[in-house]
Amino acid sequence: MDTELLTWPRLPDLILNLIFKKLTCISDCLRFSAVCKSWFSYASQDYNALQLTIDSGTIQQPPLLLILPTKTQTEEGSRVYSVTTGKILDFKLHNNIPLQGKICYGSSYGWLAFTMFDSTIGLFNPFSGKTIQLPPLIRDKKTHGLSYPGQGKVVLSKNPSTSPDDYHVVALINTCWDSELAILKSGAKSWISVVIAGWYSPDWVFFYHYCDVIYHDNVVYAVNLEGKVISVDTTTLKLRQIARGTRCRKRYIPRCYLVKSTTNELLRIQLYLRDSKPSICKMSKLVAPESRFVMVDSLGDDALFLGNSQSTCIPANSRFSANNIYYVEDNMFTMPWATEMGTFNLQDGAYNTLLSISSEPLPNPLSRPTNIPQAIWITPTLYLL
Repeated sequence: MDTELLTWPRLPDLILNLIFKKLTCISDCLRFSAVCKSWFSYASQDYNALQLTIDSGTIQQPPLLLILPTKTQTEEGSRVYSVTTGKILDFKLHNNIPLQGKICYGSSYGWLAFTMFDSTIGLFNPFSGKTIQLPPLIRDKKTHGLSYPGQGKVVLSKNPSTSPDDYHVVALINTCWDSELAILKSGAKSWISVVIAGWYSPDWVFFYHYCDVIYHDNVVYAVNLEGKVISVDTTTLKLRQIARGTRCRKRYIPRCYLVKSTTNELLRIQLYLRDSKPSICKMSKLVAPESRFVMVDSLGDDALFLGNSQSTCIPANSRFSANNIYYVEDNMFTMPWATEMGTFNLQDGAYNTLLSISSEPLPNPLSRPTNIPQAIWITPTLYLL
């Protein structure tokens, strides 16, 4: 009986489909397409489905580090660093809006949140070039955008590219007198505001303000620098305290983050810094239905990417280490200016610098640097291709 060898170009679509479903990152999809013409043809046929899969977060991508130009640099000053390759990528952003000197207040699903020229919030996707203008934040009958000195962070519940009519925008706003959450449903013309702490609160201390926010299972969670966690139901707007905070020792500087784990659990990450470097890490996860946090000793086979703009937990692979935190230095007030990025090993507590971003030290947290770039974790999409 004559048998014909099944060479790579002759593999049937059923086999290619099985291989394609095993791919876990965009770079692997590129390599799949580069094998031969027949594999490229198959990937092209499934391009739209693959784009939806990636945009929905089913394929968990290691984020890229986007370094934006300062006021004194041109748009070409933008850089994209890949942790998996350890190199600056040859990639240019779409220049639909000028990013020089503008502050990024968050990064979700490949979208960046910026204050626009009229102090409203705008969403910008640097891979596709698309923009979404959001209505202004109204406060005390005056337009109050997230422009300095108000400090804040903006997160999305879903990807506007794949769920244009079914996503929420959540803005965390800190001022000298209170912290509040502003929630906007896609298509709505106004925000809903919830004050979560203020000067009238018995435990209010400006330097222990709320520093991170996340949208998880239809609930908004926020954490302050002491580790105190509150939740807000997006339907009833009911405010609830989930966990108490603890004051940090004087010789350490606290940082707190909320991250969704690879098993869809909510993690609270408490870092304690010395000389601007992570020295101690405490991790805990939210246990339902008791709504309490229990301590976690290890990330297992996962890795964390922490920063003011976005924090992500993804499975580690041969390109980056498990049970490690990839940390972008921040300046305490949820602003993305940074001078370096490094790794903190949760097993031995060692910190190593991977990338020097600026030779200038971070200034006083209350000042606004002009020559230090913003470093932002951003999730890549196929628009990168």
